[in-house]
Amino acid sequence: MPVIECVTVELNPGITIEDASRQQANAISTHVDKAAGLISVSWGFHKENPRRNTWFLTWESVAHHITYTQSPSYPPFLASISTFCTPLGFYHVPLTPDPSTLLATAPVVELFTATLEDATDKEEWVNGLAELMKVGEETLPKEGVYGFAHGWSVEQERRFVLLAGWESREVHEAWERGLTGEQRERGLGPLGRGVKGVELVHVDLREGSGKWGA
Repeated sequence: MPVIECVTVELNPGITIEDASRQQANAISTHVDKAAGLISVSWGFHKENPRRNTWFLTWESVAHHITYTQSPSYPPFLASISTFCTPLGFYHVPLTPDPSTLLATAPVVELFTATLEDATDKEEWVNGLAELMKVGEETLPKEGVYGFAHGWSVEQERRFVLLAGWESREVHEAWERGLTGEQRERGLGPLGRGVKGVELVHVDLREGSGKWGA
């Protein structure tokens, strides 16, 4: 089953977004795009903090990515990106449904992660996602929404990951503001309970972004 490698980086001091966009595209086209098992790459800057950037690399399997990290191409790739950014972390996640169309077409991707407390039952917690989908069916606009995909991190089995495609961050925020108190509690409330922490960012796949194979 394909997996998404989510990598977040921060631009080094003195590096502009324009510089980073150009160097990032060059690093991927020079060192990564011929890697065996790599299906596609999408990347973009965070709307909340444009100094941060997330890459979504789709691999045929985790094993294909690991094989690449052991190849002669990997050290030059690390050296090339170190000139403009510092990796903050990465993880692999198999997502359902298939997120390829979402990543190829959505202008903005909401990246939501939640790490469950040790005592929280995963199956019981994820039932809250079903309620969110029900609220979405009742309230989401007919345009400006590009789909959803979710799954559990391979490395951190209690980290839940949700991708949502939007026309813009403003469309997402307008939808949330339009929810009634009951809809908000029913759809969003359960996702914030029984967790150690949550994070939500909007990755802009338009300005300064790039796609390969998508």
